[in-house]
Amino acid sequence: MNVVYNAALRQSKAINNDLATLQSKGEASAAEIGNVSVTLATFTKAIDEYNSLARQEIVPKKQDEAFERVKRFRDDLAGFRSRVDNLKKAREEAQHQHNRNELLGRRPYNASSTPENPYASADTTSTVANTLGISGETIRMVERRAREDKWIFAAGVLVFFGFCWLVMRYLR
Repeated sequence: MNVVYNAALRQSKAINNDLATLQSKGEASAAEIGNVSVTLATFTKAIDEYNSLARQEIVPKKQDEAFERVKRFRDDLAGFRSRVDNLKKAREEAQHQHNRNELLGRRPYNASSTPENPYASADTTSTVANTLGISGETIRMVERRAREDKWIFAAGVLVFFGFCWLVMRYLR
């Protein structure tokens, strides 16, 4: 029983040292957090083994002492798990910030070269189309279609508002 206790005590100290090192380091890698998680799993098994040996102890004083040690180990285990969870959250937050900064760094905010009104860029579109070798007839057809689309949109807006007025007038 003392052998299992000493092994669990060494594991507890090793986990505590690993967590202290990772926390002082700042940002822990996923592999380092994984190693600590594996060590926590073996520590849990050692606690369970020590608990089963404590139940088999015949001398009541030693059994009570062993149960107190198990309780202390379980408290340490809960503290270790909360520290590992905090490390995981800190790593996820750092990764999120890194991804966000990388994404926003690729394209500056509000620095688009496309204007709000797509029809305002017709002159630019014409020069680009001429550069690409599109014929003048095709460009005029596209511009005529855009003009027609504006009129269709305006007519749709008028029909919509007329329909809303009729609904409000007769279904009220």
